[in-house]
Amino acid sequence: RLLSLDDNVLKYLPQFKGEKGNITIRQLLSHTSGLPPNSVFIKEKELSFAQSVDSIARKINLISSAGTMFSYGGVSFQVAASVAEVASGKDWETLFYERIARPCNMRNSDFGKAVSKNIADGAYSTAKDYSNFLLMVLNNGHFNGRRVLSQKMVKEMMTDQTGNLPIGYTPYRFKSV
Repeated sequence: RLLSLDDNVLKYLPQFKGEKGNITIRQLLSHTSGLPPNSVFIKEKELSFAQSVDSIARKINLISSAGTMFSYGGVSFQVAASVAEVASGKDWETLFYERIARPCNMRNSDFGKAVSKNIADGAYSTAKDYSNFLLMVLNNGHFNGRRVLSQKMVKEMMTDQTGNLPIGYTPYRFKSV
C-alpha cells in the first residue's frame, strides 16, 4: 500500500485518537507533529516496538497542535516507523534493509539488537554507508544506476517543511539572522 505524506496517522494506527489521529506523516517526519521530542517510551528497553508506539498513543499528551511548532526529537519518528510497518506489512528493519540499505550498499547499518527499536536515535552505521545514502540523495534517488527513491520523494526531502514555525526545542545552537 502506498503512503502519502499527507495521510493522517489514524488511517494506519487506530489507537491514535482525537487530535493525535489527525497528525500527518509529513508532520511526523518534519518534527511538527505536536508530539514531545522525547519520551521514556522510546528509551525503555523492556517495551517492544509495538508497546512503545501504543504507549505514545495512549499516554503522551501533545505539546502543541500539529503543524504549529517545530520540536526536534525521536517520538514522531517512532510513530512514523510504525505507520510504515502497518502500510508495508513488514517490520521496520526488514523494510529499511529492503528499501534503503541493500539498494544503497549499506552493509553496516542497522538498529541494534534491542527488543524495542528506538528508530530516531537507535541507528548504527558507518561513514561509508552514510556516504552511500547521501550519494543516492545527491543523484536524485539513484545509487549505482538503480532507483532507490523517486525523484519526487528526494525533492520533498530537500524542501523546507517547517517554514517559519516557532522552535519549541532543538538540541542545536543557532544564530538569528
